[in-house]
Amino acid sequence: MKETWERAINFVLIHEGGYVHDPQDPGGATNFGISQRSYPNCNIAGLTEEGAKEIYKRDYWDVLNLDDEEYEYPYDVLIFDSAVNVGISRTMTWMKESVDWKDFLLKRILHYTNLAKKVQFQKYYRGWMNRVMDLYREVQDV
Repeated sequence: MKETWERAINFVLIHEGGYVHDPQDPGGATNFGISQRSYPNCNIAGLTEEGAKEIYKRDYWDVLNLDDEEYEYPYDVLIFDSAVNVGISRTMTWMKESVDWKDFLLKRILHYTNLAKKVQFQKYYRGWMNRVMDLYREVQDV
């Protein structure tokens, strides 16, 4: 496993936080960013950080083959965080369409901006933008 796995998972966990049950969140209850909707058989309230890391490694990092040398830093961290936040399918589309990591982040910003046009998502917009800016700062020196 590449050393950037630790960098990537730490970034995600800082932004995903602990247990939250926001009735307006379509994912339902979440813990460390793992949602009840995506994992209906998981005890979300009782999920540990280690349990969340196992899920993220197995269902995101490994599914996207981010240990592959093709995905050097910062792409691996950008791809992983995006897959966690917006889904694997959309992230894979952006990977194919982007010319570089900055273009990839711009696609993510555009996605959030479009989502925020819907009233139920407006309250999340600032957090999404802060996360993208933190991600930019994380990888900008490459």
